[in-house]
Amino acid sequence: MKKLVLSLLLVSASVAAQASNEAVLQKSLKPWNPLSIESNSGVVTLVMNEDSVTTQIYNSVIRMGVCGPIWLNPQKTTYLKNTKEVRVLNRYAHSGFVFENPSSSCNEAGRAKGDGSELVIASYTHAF
Repeated sequence: MKKLVLSLLLVSASVAAQASNEAVLQKSLKPWNPLSIESNSGVVTLVMNEDSVTTQIYNSVIRMGVCGPIWLNPQKTTYLKNTKEVRVLNRYAHSGFVFENPSSSCNEAGRAKGDGSELVIASYTHAF
């Protein structure tokens, strides 16, 4: 019985964290007007309203839309905590970029000096 209650609590906490991620991202990504924001099994997928996700679009979305809430509100410890990657994809969800370990990567990029944050973000990025 205790195991059942504990597992239900863990599941509800996970669902709440996903909802929290999506709510924060909806707000922070509003300037880009994404077509969809989904969170599933530690993967957040952002489908942008663009035929092609350029490196400039990707860097803006990651720096201001994904990492911005961490940098501006470091007390929000549940945001992206259990997220393994953030996919920033074109309108067809066919191509784009993937940002790995966003919580720790954003923290590292936030500590970087000058243009170092772009290098940190690039080092945790691969093509989709």
